[in-house]
Amino acid sequence: MDGGVSQLLEFVKQCEGKSGNALEPIIKGALEHPAIYVFSELTHCPPVEAFIESKANEKLINTLELFSYGVYLEYKNNSNKYIPLNDEMTIKLKHLTILTLCRDTRSISYKTIQSETDTPDLGKMETLVIDSIYRGIVRGKLDHDKQCFHVEASAPRDVPSERIPIMIEKLEEWLKQLESADDTIRQQLNHLNSEKDSRLFHSEKMKELYARKKEHIQQSILSSIDQSDDMPGMMRMFS
Repeated sequence: MDGGVSQLLEFVKQCEGKSGNALEPIIKGALEHPAIYVFSELTHCPPVEAFIESKANEKLINTLELFSYGVYLEYKNNSNKYIPLNDEMTIKLKHLTILTLCRDTRSISYKTIQSETDTPDLGKMETLVIDSIYRGIVRGKLDHDKQCFHVEASAPRDVPSERIPIMIEKLEEWLKQLESADDTIRQQLNHLNSEKDSRLFHSEKMKELYARKKEHIQQSILSSIDQSDDMPGMMRMFS
């Protein structure tokens, strides 16, 4: 579930030594490829970075950014900003939209998926989700009774630079929670070890007390036997 990184690297290699218009068919090819759902390696390779900075083909650049970070409704609401999408690219962008939804929640309602992918037909929406599962970008179960998709796992998406501080903040908060949980576990272990030591100490004391009592009783019996005139009778009594 790597989002097609290995396939993308083939397109990155094709970019070597190229510039300007020569990069356009390579970028389009990556966008159209049915197995590629991440584009960071392509976006950040030097030739494509230079192409983006040059703004030579803004619609293509916008489309690359859309497939990297965006969702389908962005395209629908501002289609003039992007290159025309063929059927495969349209489906792929809807898959990426589902992928984004899976990143933020573990259970997505059918209505949300229908709305975000502009797929009002229930059967087509389910087919879209099932296709996402078959392509290996999400894993989960469709729940017809509760009308939702239960997410088990999802492939990563590219992260825009403005989202990185938010991710760092979330990771730091997660780290704090782990440290707090670790402290709690250590305290519980220390408490359990203390109780264990206390029980062992108590057990040893009880053994010592039992041994002394036993020895005292034996000595008392022997003393009684020594003082008795009826030795055979006393022996029979304790036999």
